[in-house]
Amino acid sequence: SAAVEFPQVFAITLVFLRNKLHTTEDWERVKPFFSFATAAINGKDRQIKIEYMNVWRRFIWAIMPNRSTKPSTRSLLVQPILVNLSLFKPEEHPKGLGPTTMNTYHCLLYYALRPNLAFDQLDIFWDQYIANVFSKVGGHIGTSYTFPILLSLLRRHPQFMWDETRVITCQSFSPSDLPPLDSKWIRSRISRIMDALELLLSDWRPIDDERGDGNGPAETEYLALQCKIFR
Repeated sequence: SAAVEFPQVFAITLVFLRNKLHTTEDWERVKPFFSFATAAINGKDRQIKIEYMNVWRRFIWAIMPNRSTKPSTRSLLVQPILVNLSLFKPEEHPKGLGPTTMNTYHCLLYYALRPNLAFDQLDIFWDQYIANVFSKVGGHIGTSYTFPILLSLLRRHPQFMWDETRVITCQSFSPSDLPPLDSKWIRSRISRIMDALELLLSDWRPIDDERGDGNGPAETEYLALQCKIFR
């Protein structure tokens, strides 16, 4: 009973704790909440895991990771995402655990890779939330889910409007919602981007459609990625 009701309490608590989770003293006060939450997320009940993944998006927003965020906290933000994506099933219901976790992963990228960050900060979050995640579960969830993420992050979108409170007003995050990365950062970090792409290509088969002519969705997205990286 408590496990079912706790996500709602957790969500309300996070709203009040906004911008107050950056000191050791603050963390000590709320540590029991996160111990309970992570235990539930790592448990076996898929429905409870789904409820907590929905709330985890509020946690990401409350933390709003930046260069002063402790490494342990940065790791905590992505840990349940990695755990649940390892169980990902492409055929799952849109509101199932896999799609819900992808939604939360997109949310993490939405806030961690937000516009106007310093390049060194983008380096940190790219390595931890793109390269690290792709290396661990990219092959499992498939290029049909990972390629669109890179396509969105590398696209040109001068009119893109980033909304800090989006997690409050909208529960859905998709690859198309992700903020485009600074073009200067992209040009200066080609090797980083190519390393992430190679992680995906190691599990990718170019001919992935019934016709067998190499023009399936993954083939098309890969060609689009090449154009964006070397534009």
